[in-house]
Amino acid sequence: MAVVALARQVGSGGQSIAALLAQRMGYGLVGRRELRAIARERGLDLPQAFVDFADEDRLALDAPDAAGLYLSYGELEFGDALRGVIQASPTGGSPGSLLDRMARERRAVFLLVQGLVYEVAAHDRVVLVGGGSQLILAGVPGVLRVKIIAPEVVRVARLAASRGLSVEAARAAVRRGDEEQRSYNRAVFDADWDDALLWDLVINTEHWDVEGVCDVIEGAAHQPHIGGGLTEPVREALALAGRIDLALHGEPTLASSIVYAMPQGDGLALHGETETANQAERALELARSLAGELPIASRIVAEPASLTRSSLPERDAPEHWAGG
Repeated sequence: MAVVALARQVGSGGQSIAALLAQRMGYGLVGRRELRAIARERGLDLPQAFVDFADEDRLALDAPDAAGLYLSYGELEFGDALRGVIQASPTGGSPGSLLDRMARERRAVFLLVQGLVYEVAAHDRVVLVGGGSQLILAGVPGVLRVKIIAPEVVRVARLAASRGLSVEAARAAVRRGDEEQRSYNRAVFDADWDDALLWDLVINTEHWDVEGVCDVIEGAAHQPHIGGGLTEPVREALALAGRIDLALHGEPTLASSIVYAMPQGDGLALHGETETANQAERALELARSLAGELPIASRIVAEPASLTRSSLPERDAPEHWAGG
């Protein structure tokens, strides 16, 4: 079978589509809430910014003044069709400060999310909603990347009707939510949310119902390069890369570095930047201790730098993936 990485604009209906798609295909459904739960079960140290964005308690179902409205990255991952109106962080600060903190905690967020997405995807038969999974799983054979969109005017009308908001308030909320999606992908992944080439399939729901959209996605999931699902070597490589990323996240000597694992060829490769050669050596030592006989290559740049991850590898190159 396949893995579906699904992203959605605020008010596009994407969460309802993801839920029905998972039900029809017999897949698991995993969003930020589930990733957070997995991390907490394993005792992982979640960045507070990630906790805040995944926290259901931040929802305010009674609409505040329009000036205070915004939506978090997409639609609510707790069962509602639309994400709803959200106020400031319960830990204090304005909505914008959450994105500021996300950027400051970039390394921890990136390694946690990528490591968990790799491990979840390795189980196959799952719909992954949001979190940048379309970037993390780019180029993986057996993964279908889908983006659900709709015109702003349509999304505004849906939100206004859903929450009893004025058109002006709903428009402000949708625009703020769109900007957050752009900011999250830029801050954590150096990616352009508006680049259509990040997805295999982009669907405009203006004139589609949920069932019709699911029909299209299911058809795409049976295309030859997707329908075969993840091969066993790919699943093993993803699972191992996930374990290594989570181990790198928890390594104190690498706290000032951004190093991460990716499947490549018949093994894995470490990418990223460290401030010293000793840090690069420690990252490689840690990865090899988990990889057993699987070869680990180092693509780490070891030099004093701002650690911007400005030179990410091309994730859609087939040679990166074992069994691809």
